[in-house]
Amino acid sequence: MPKPKARVTKAPEERRAELILAARELFDKNGIDKTRVSDIVKRVGVAQGVFYYYFNSKTEMINAVVEQVEAEIKQRISLILADETANFYKKLADYIELYIDLIDQFLADDVDCLPVPESEFYEQSLLAQQGQQLLGQSLQTLIKQGVEDGTLTLRYPQQTAGVLLLGLRGISAVKLPTRTMVYSIVEQSLCLPGGKLMQYMKPPKQKK
Repeated sequence: MPKPKARVTKAPEERRAELILAARELFDKNGIDKTRVSDIVKRVGVAQGVFYYYFNSKTEMINAVVEQVEAEIKQRISLILADETANFYKKLADYIELYIDLIDQFLADDVDCLPVPESEFYEQSLLAQQGQQLLGQSLQTLIKQGVEDGTLTLRYPQQTAGVLLLGLRGISAVKLPTRTMVYSIVEQSLCLPGGKLMQYMKPPKQKK
């Protein structure tokens, strides 16, 4: 007769981090709406009661993921803006990839496109609140750098950044733009020479 599996005991912070990681992976793959608490605990291999020991609800888990992603986004933005070895086009491409990653984190997988913001939690998400402000401020800074180094010739850089972000969000809410479309829209909106930004575009992610 097989012996029962020994119960694995982990430190509270380790277990909590494990649950958050599982939630992030499932949010990224299936979207927030389609991810259930039972899916998260199954991925970790613990009882559902363990989840509720660390989180009062799924919404509380979402907030924990948002905080973690926000910290990572801040770090990535700081690195992009401070990179003295990269030209404006490379920095802008890195910014676009960051934007795509942020959207993809909270909605279902779509390897070639920005997902439509259908989630019932979308308006509470990082993209809609802290992230929009963070993305807006960083894009303004990036565009200002482009104006200062002579790459861009914009009369209203701050307003242009706001219109560009708002436009991208509106487009993705109506139709899934391809990665190529996003790069093209940014390139044309900033009056950049054709292909200068596109050369830094990353290839689509492989299906999982």
